[in-house]
Amino acid sequence: FNIANASVTVAGIRFSPTVNVNYGIYVSSPYVTVSSVSVLDPMSMIDKAGIALSSWTTVSYSSVSVSEFSASALWLQGSTMTTVSYSTAANNSPGRAALFLDGASSNTITGVVATNQAAGACNAVRIENSSYNNISQSSFTAQFGGCSAFRVYSSSFNTLTQSYLSGGFSGVELNGSASNAISLSTVIASAASSRALYLAGADSNTVTGSYLQSLSGYGALLDAGADYNTISQSSMVSNGGGMFALYLTGSDGNTVADSYISNAVGDGAVLNTGADHNTISQSTITVVFANTRALTIIDADSNTVTASYIASKAGDGAYVTTGADCNTISQSTMVSNGTSFRALYLLGASSTTITGSYITSPAGEGATLNGANANTISLSTMIGATYGLYVLGSDSNTVTQSYMWGGLNGARLETGADYNAISLSTMAGTFNGLYAVAATSNIV
Repeated sequence: FNIANASVTVAGIRFSPTVNVNYGIYVSSPYVTVSSVSVLDPMSMIDKAGIALSSWTTVSYSSVSVSEFSASALWLQGSTMTTVSYSTAANNSPGRAALFLDGASSNTITGVVATNQAAGACNAVRIENSSYNNISQSSFTAQFGGCSAFRVYSSSFNTLTQSYLSGGFSGVELNGSASNAISLSTVIASAASSRALYLAGADSNTVTGSYLQSLSGYGALLDAGADYNTISQSSMVSNGGGMFALYLTGSDGNTVADSYISNAVGDGAVLNTGADHNTISQSTITVVFANTRALTIIDADSNTVTASYIASKAGDGAYVTTGADCNTISQSTMVSNGTSFRALYLLGASSTTITGSYITSPAGEGATLNGANANTISLSTMIGATYGLYVLGSDSNTVTQSYMWGGLNGARLETGADYNAISLSTMAGTFNGLYAVAATSNIV
């Protein structure tokens, strides 16, 4: 059908072509209403779209299914102010998305179920060069390994809310897109090394009140150039060994607030190379598997973690290591319940600030500085089964106005721990409050 006239209504028809056509229904005029229509293409006869929509068009209570490689079920190309509601869109081909917004703006999608069951790099929904579209109360699924439920390219100011998204490789992917908002939604990714939320070259986007889970990959991955994004009041969950619930790499100025970050078999939150000036606040980060860390900062600078709970059942709580400079952890609780692990471990880190925090390891060391220089711990409590504070081969660190208790020593300064200062603090232990060996020029 080619609808070239305005103000036309198409209702209650079923279309299933037996010869090759470009479209099931092609709407080229505004103010067209499509209702209770079924477009089915099991023989791959539709080449471009089951229904192609113009501007100011309404589609409701309709069902569209296509299978040709180059076809979308619903295609909004350059559409404006079009509404699609309570309809289904299905595509069984990796070539195009079931629902495709292409250069489209200010459209409304409500109560739509879009699925793509093809193997390969398929999408349930693709939004490209589009803006100010609103999507709500919908379900998008693309379950195979290389597929994404909701993929956004070079698009801005779009809104997704109260929806369910399940993808094989990505639940939600924002690439080169800015100022989009996702809220009150559930996002799942199921394939190996998958990511529930993936941002790359994407700036100033917000995710709030949402649940982000990868069954064997990353809960949220902010990749190179993903800057100034905000994730708040959300859960980021991973069940992937060697994967992370939250992973930032090459991404700056992002904020994670009031959120829950957890991994059943891998690390919790990891800030890796080039992830600078990011903030995690008022959040809980937990891991439970052997030798996993709740928080890792490596080769990343000037990040802030504040008012958060950071705990590992069988590994290090917070781990700040080589190339990580000028990071701050404040007003937080760091816990390790792992034997011989540390609640706080600074390994080769410099100019780190720890303040107003509670640091405890009932089976290991409270805080350990190893090859870590020019760090400051203040107004904090450090408790460990062995040492409250353990300084090894670390220079020019400052501890002030703090409390240290250890099953052996409250504070231990060992080989190469030089030019450190402890002031206005209490050190207590079963054997020694302070024990120093092969450590010189320290001031207490």
